Amino acid sequence: MLTKIKNLNRDIDYVYKQLQQMKAQIDGLRATDYSACHVDGGTPTDIADRIHRIEKRRLELIALQKELYEFLETINDILDGMPDQTYAIVIRQRYLFHENWRDIASMIGVSREWLRKKIHPIAVKKFEEELARVGIVGKSK
Repeated sequence: MLTKIKNLNRDIDYVYKQLQQMKAQIDGLRATDYSACHVDGGTPTDIADRIHRIEKRRLELIALQKELYEFLETINDILDGMPDQTYAIVIRQRYLFHENWRDIASMIGVSREWLRKKIHPIAVKKFEEELARVGIVGKSK
C-alpha cells in the first residue's frame, strides 16, 4: 500500500519531467516549410504532432494525479481511524509528506534511532492491521 504511494509519486514526477521537456522542444520549433522537398523517416517535426503528444502526456499526468489524490484520501481516512495516533503520525509524515527520520522523531519526542528501529516497524504493522480491518489488503513496504 505504501509502495503504491511511492510509485505513483515517481510516475507523476517522470511524466511531469517528460511534459516539461516536450514543451521546451516546441518552444524551439520553427514553422514547417511545405514548399521544400518532403523526406520520409525520422522524428516528426510537425508542431501539431508534438502538441498532440504533449496533450496526451498532460492527460496522463492528470489521471495519475487523480489516482494519487483518491488513494491518499483513503489512506488519510484509515490513518485518522487508527487507535494510536503516534503510529499514524509516523506513517503520514514518512510516506505521505516525505519527512526525514530526524524531523519525525522530534515531532513525537523520541530519538531518530528509536523511531527507525522500534516505532516505525510497529507503526507499519498497525497500519497493515488497520488496512486488513477495513478490507484493504496490500503490502505496505
